Amino acid sequence: MRKALTVILLLFACALAASAQQAAQVTSPEVLSNGDIVFRIYAPDAHSVRLNCQLAPEFEMTRLPDGVWTATLHPDIPDIYQYVFTVDGVTISDPANKLLLPNERLKASLVEMVNDEMLFTIRDIPHGQVRYCTYYSSVMGEWRTLCVYVPAEYESRPRKKYPVFYMIHGATDTEETFYKGGRINFITDNLIQEGKAVPMLIVLPYGNTGLPTDRGRTDMQQRFVRELTECIMPYVEKTFRTINDRKHRAIAGFSRGGMQALYTGLSRSDLFSYVCAYASSLAPEQLESEFGDKFADARRFNDTYDLFWMGIGSADGGYSRMLDMEKYLDGKGIRYEAFHTDGGHNMVNGRKFMGMTIARFFK
Repeated sequence: MRKALTVILLLFACALAASAQQAAQVTSPEVLSNGDIVFRIYAPDAHSVRLNCQLAPEFEMTRLPDGVWTATLHPDIPDIYQYVFTVDGVTISDPANKLLLPNERLKASLVEMVNDEMLFTIRDIPHGQVRYCTYYSSVMGEWRTLCVYVPAEYESRPRKKYPVFYMIHGATDTEETFYKGGRINFITDNLIQEGKAVPMLIVLPYGNTGLPTDRGRTDMQQRFVRELTECIMPYVEKTFRTINDRKHRAIAGFSRGGMQALYTGLSRSDLFSYVCAYASSLAPEQLESEFGDKFADARRFNDTYDLFWMGIGSADGGYSRMLDMEKYLDGKGIRYEAFHTDGGHNMVNGRKFMGMTIARFFK
């Protein structure tokens, strides 16, 4: 009996090993020379596998005789796109792909279609570093992490101090999202190399302050202001060589992070001269109730900021809300810049907005 059980276990282990080996041999995603992207997943016992990608609505994949499911897409525009598989109702990232978008929840897989002209392409130039840092937050009562980009020249110029750009991620994202998914480091490397951006530090903090993220949540926004100004900025300015005045600080954010950036920039105009919102806005009611005194003097407001900028895609769910904010600012005589593009609430536009604004900072 014991021998029979041992044989069964060995056969089962061999079957698992063979299955794992076959799964490991799957190539996914594969970008073909004609521009097609082939997605594959080994799931021999699955009844249904669906692909959900930024490039197309969710649809059924095709099962091949060897247990591999496959689907092919052809993007009109090369970029970096997110996707996931849904196997018998369970959504997973691609087990054959190491490129993931950092997130508090499901980490979507990434497929890259790049060329040398894209601003986020890795080029043969000097590259900055992205450093992982840990600091204690007295506001949150816990140790927290952040990422800091330093330009390629940072170590070779030990006496030089640098301006600082604080970039805040969206809801459910993490401090790594705009590094690993947004490629903010390569965007900045390339802009600096082309002479289109000044060398700067970029701070990527973890923006989740443990409060609901509903639009207009003043408590969430105020807690982030405290976290940034009482904990993050002091740590950064003690640890790195920074120029510590408002003319050399910028803040921007995507989605929820855009609300946090706008709220911080308006609350602490003594600290920031460049304020940007990517795919985000604040409601006119909140602007009037909390910052009406600032907007009442348009000339003073316009003299305060070197850049007050907002960007959004026309297919973004928050598009009409940003138009409401623009209408409010127009009515107050406020000087700002608004960039409208196509596309939705995604990192494709996020990368575009970062490239446009980083080139404007600290000039």
